[in-house]
Amino acid sequence: MRCGGRASWRLRSGSSAGRRAGSSVARRHAEIGGAWAFPAPAGEFKLTGRADRVDIRLDGSLEILDFKTGSPPSAKQLSTGLAPQLALEVAMARGGGFQDVEAGVSVSTLGWIGLGKVGKGEPFSSAVTKDKTADELGDEAKARLAALVEAFDDPKRAYVSRARPMFETRFESPYDHLARIREWALGDAEEGGE
Repeated sequence: MRCGGRASWRLRSGSSAGRRAGSSVARRHAEIGGAWAFPAPAGEFKLTGRADRVDIRLDGSLEILDFKTGSPPSAKQLSTGLAPQLALEVAMARGGGFQDVEAGVSVSTLGWIGLGKVGKGEPFSSAVTKDKTADELGDEAKARLAALVEAFDDPKRAYVSRARPMFETRFESPYDHLARIREWALGDAEEGGE
């Protein structure tokens, strides 16, 4: 195992090198998979995922942490729905979607651990904004997901290959060929040159 891999494993599993100062953890769940189902117009919808770490604190609240090798999204991106992963993990946890994690429990800590910052300063970055708690972020993510599923359950709804094109320029979508993205992009470039 590489040195960086060992550091990542220690953080995820909760060895003494990976514990944050002042943390009071009763149980730690690393790389915990989950599934959370809810009713939707076309039938039950199931969200599945894997949380890097879910800690059950001594006070009964939860701590949900995501590990990043690069830069984490900002709390504002999470709050506005542009980076919904952690907020959806809160919704899953509060909805009873993770085994051994009781439904309805409040999330007291939500954030990212920057693996590149371990040993070089504070690796923890909070995902909670000043005006919203982690539970509120989870509730908002749940409502957004339910609205999105409801919208796509409508057979009249168009499926676009890129819902937010201004944020999707780095990677091609597997559906770009159906939307003829390259063809339209070439047409735009030709029109701009005239």
